[in-house]
Amino acid sequence: MRGMRFRRAAALLVLLVLLLTGCGGRIIMTTGFSGDQVLQVGGSYTRMNEVRGYILDLVKQYQKIMGTEALEGADTSELKATIRNKAISQIYRVKALNALAIQDNIMLTDDEDALARRAAEEYLDGMTGAELTYLGLTVTQAETMFREYALADKVYRSIGNSFEDRYNSFVGSLDSDINVNLWNSETIGLVDTEADLNHTFIAVYNRIFH
Repeated sequence: MRGMRFRRAAALLVLLVLLLTGCGGRIIMTTGFSGDQVLQVGGSYTRMNEVRGYILDLVKQYQKIMGTEALEGADTSELKATIRNKAISQIYRVKALNALAIQDNIMLTDDEDALARRAAEEYLDGMTGAELTYLGLTVTQAETMFREYALADKVYRSIGNSFEDRYNSFVGSLDSDINVNLWNSETIGLVDTEADLNHTFIAVYNRIFH
């Protein structure tokens, strides 16, 4: 499967969203993806189940605010597009900040690694059967997600007030690929109407790490 390639600053990250939804951009045939790999940022590949963690958080957020009808009504395409775009943009930033961590020699401590494991277990333990099936995450994969998010957060905090300038400059040097067909085939909708809307990836992260 071929993807699309980007070399651009974060100021043009909006274009990433446009490309994902098929609204223009320069298509370049680049490195192939395998299996369920959907995104590549700076040499790091992201699988679809990782992105689904972010999608699930957003689905719960909108469901909590607007009710189940928000994603089940007759005209939900705009909201679903918003969720898709936000999810891929969020995980793109996490992956980019992890690449920046390598450049800045920033790592998690042993204690932070232990928190990632604890967060992963709590996250999966709070899921319904339908949610677990949708995500398809192992504890190890969930732990990696929390570790990468914690590292991205650590990089962000280390840079301080100059973050946007530094981030924009850095991502302009990154190569990124999108598995367009796989991403466009992802269905957005309610996963489980009985799910705990307060049990999200971000909620668990904030509870464990802060």
